[in-house]
Amino acid sequence: MRAITTLFTLLAISSPALADFKPGEIVVVTKATELKVDNKTVATVRPGFSVTVGKLEGNWLWVSEGIPGWLRVNSVLPLEEAITYFSDSIRKEPRNEEHYAARAMVLTEKGEYDQAIADLNMAIRLNPTEATHYGNRGWTYLRKNDFDRGLQDCSRAIELGLSTPMNYNNRGWAFAGRQEYAKAITDYITAMRLDPSLADPIENLAEIFACCPDSRFRDGKKAVAYSKRVCEMSAWLQPSHLHLLAAACAENGDFEDAVRWEEKAIGLNPSSKQNNLRAFEKALSQFKDHQPYHEMVSIE
Repeated sequence: MRAITTLFTLLAISSPALADFKPGEIVVVTKATELKVDNKTVATVRPGFSVTVGKLEGNWLWVSEGIPGWLRVNSVLPLEEAITYFSDSIRKEPRNEEHYAARAMVLTEKGEYDQAIADLNMAIRLNPTEATHYGNRGWTYLRKNDFDRGLQDCSRAIELGLSTPMNYNNRGWAFAGRQEYAKAITDYITAMRLDPSLADPIENLAEIFACCPDSRFRDGKKAVAYSKRVCEMSAWLQPSHLHLLAAACAENGDFEDAVRWEEKAIGLNPSSKQNNLRAFEKALSQFKDHQPYHEMVSIE
């Protein structure tokens, strides 16, 4: 993103709301910002990217989506304020593709997929060779469960040079949605090898090994190993990771631990993610009945 107006930056930094972020709250990155671990930069997070607050220490937020790490408080806004922020940016610079792309990411997070795709269509018209726009549109199609178009866009992004771990992860998600689980596993492993610190492909491998409807691809031992690894990466604070650990325990026949971890996932699930809660509660009911959970669902 290009420079933000000085006035808005000052207002954002000085806003008392910045000190009020709570664990579980969804916030949006407003400008390209460094993600840090142990005072070292591990990634740069793009504008429009949504993250869930894990914990707050001083001027820093711990987040666990993608690569876990710390973001500065003054680089984010609450989810509900982000649409207005990027819409204002578009009004000021209507030919800047990055503003459309950033707003599209927020719209996708809010479940407004068709509007997000419209923004990404505009971004692609403004710059048809920018691979990230295809990757983001592919991700949005995947959130709509349109796995065919998601696969097409993610593959197009790779053709244009976006051989990033996240894009391979997303294409793996498309393959999984098409029940092409072997290809999904290949893409997830590629993503994990490209960046071992990225949580998403590890999470997705755990899901296949624990929850895949096709028994040929389930492996309880691998499921437990991958789900524990991703829980450690998110400091045991990410509900979706705890849910997968619960499912992995159930796949191994350990229903006592499955119930314990699923209850913790439910307790940490933010109120804004009711779809997750329904899946978690269904899984908990099955674990209490000593039944495994063999459903691949879109956990947000």
